[in-house]
Amino acid sequence: MNIYLWSKTLLSIYSYLETITKSIDNIVLNFGLKNREYGVDTYNKMLSMIELTNKKINLINAKLLIEKCLCSLDEVSKKILVLTFFDKANANLAIDVLNLSRRTFFRKKNVAIKEFSFKLLKEGFNSDRLYEIFKDEPWIMEVYKNYLRSDAELGLNYIDSINLINLARKNYRKIRMQY
Repeated sequence: MNIYLWSKTLLSIYSYLETITKSIDNIVLNFGLKNREYGVDTYNKMLSMIELTNKKINLINAKLLIEKCLCSLDEVSKKILVLTFFDKANANLAIDVLNLSRRTFFRKKNVAIKEFSFKLLKEGFNSDRLYEIFKDEPWIMEVYKNYLRSDAELGLNYIDSINLINLARKNYRKIRMQY
């Protein structure tokens, strides 16, 4: 496990977290309102709802952690990470917006990700802990694996091409149905 790759993963999923937590709310609400669907009893329905709620709590905590680490960075690093990961701006656009040379942009981007990684470690989140938190979130692990097997820019482009929100929703609906 690599904290640098986990940093890129967390930054990449940030913009999806709010939508996915709202989807979990809808799944839990709809599941709770439907009586006797799939032949489940009240106890199993409750277990499923608790599991989904715990997953939502982990995602909210991840969002807060990302925001805390990001806010503790210098302004240039924040702008680079926000443009690159949240706004999905390509390098040319980010270079123009920040008025940096190409070489300076990529150097500062690498430094910003390393600084973000250090902030994660400072908060007590190393690679092993992040893996333990997210190992049962296939959509997050998919993003991590893409970074693991690809170059930096290829990983981000691939992540944009897969539909993470649908992957996450599909996973959470499976939890609902297994009880």
